[in-house]
Amino acid sequence: MKKALILCLMLALGASRLFAADAGDSGDTAATAIAMSGQVLYEVDDGTLKPVELGQLFDEGDRLVTKEGSSLQLVLADGSTLSLGPNSELNINALGKGDSQSKSFFELVKGTVNAIVQKLTVGAAFEIHTTDAVAAVKGTQFEVAADSGAGSAVTVQEGTVAMSDAARTHTELVPRLHRAQFSAHGPWQARRLNRMEARAFTQRWAAARAIHARRMQLLNGFRAARAQHRADLLRRRPALRKRLLSRGLDPDRRAKIMQHRAENRGKRPDDDKAKGRRRLRERMKKPEPVNP
Repeated sequence: MKKALILCLMLALGASRLFAADAGDSGDTAATAIAMSGQVLYEVDDGTLKPVELGQLFDEGDRLVTKEGSSLQLVLADGSTLSLGPNSELNINALGKGDSQSKSFFELVKGTVNAIVQKLTVGAAFEIHTTDAVAAVKGTQFEVAADSGAGSAVTVQEGTVAMSDAARTHTELVPRLHRAQFSAHGPWQARRLNRMEARAFTQRWAAARAIHARRMQLLNGFRAARAQHRADLLRRRPALRKRLLSRGLDPDRRAKIMQHRAENRGKRPDDDKAKGRRRLRERMKKPEPVNP
């Protein structure tokens, strides 16, 4: 099965949470908003909703809301992506680090979400919960829809999804190009999509899948922009410079190192090795100084 990572990145600076993650903090597990359209909001501590900005980082406990005609795409630490459809509400309950024991759990309160999940190892988990169902996968592409009146439905495009009721008393394996629906009246058996339904499903999420081939290039660009922003902060903030100096660190040198890392992010290791060999050959060609 093809591994897919949907990524659309615009470098937008200035958001309060855009560059909040630094080395060793929640940036290792955060979900990144890499594409959106229309009105997309997130809930702050006091319960109010504020607009989401491109590049913004989200962590466990965050709540995301899309309005009519709006959409949002998130990229997780393990390379999986979530695409939130219009009139949807999603709670982030847990986020994994992308390692062998990574566990990511989401709650779809209403609306639709499309997930493209990287292949998981034994011990890892990826689940989307609704009020009456749980969709668990090990690496696939699928859609979950939640409606308070009609129950929950899962549609699978690649791989297989294990769909259970909320109490996990019944599990339905939903294969590729099939749909299963759960409601208060009990589970429905998975059925194959007809040609019209399959075409509509493909078209509905075509934009989300179209740019996955450029994922690493765009992701590295975002990381470089964040590293550059942190390097600029080191230059502009006297208090931070003073704190680094008190620890015996040179802020200017640290800023240069961070800028160098940002500029060389994603470069092939062979390039650096080749430069090192060229410098060695040049030194060997230079005549040794003769002491009088």
